[in-house]
Amino acid sequence: MKSKNIFFTSIFFIFGCASSPSFDTASMVQIITSEQTQEFRCEKILSLNAIGKKSMTANADRRNAIIELTNKAKEAGANAVVVTSKTSSKAGTKISGHAFDCVNLN
Repeated sequence: MKSKNIFFTSIFFIFGCASSPSFDTASMVQIITSEQTQEFRCEKILSLNAIGKKSMTANADRRNAIIELTNKAKEAGANAVVVTSKTSSKAGTKISGHAFDCVNLN
């Protein structure tokens, strides 16, 4: 019994005290609508595709695909993405979009 308490206490301190990484919101890629590209004075950089491989849930598939899409956009120097299509299948979720460099994006 005592060893179980020590085990769970150790797990709590290992995972419970870990801090989440800080994010620089100015360098993050934002998802915007196609209408906002005019408002933010955006220039299209390239078209992108991302696939969220089959995970435990459909939401996890979508999240993984969005993360991959925004990471690819950031690597290309974009600060915004417009999602143009999303398809789901048994293999996962595929998301397509366009990466943009926007002048007036906050």
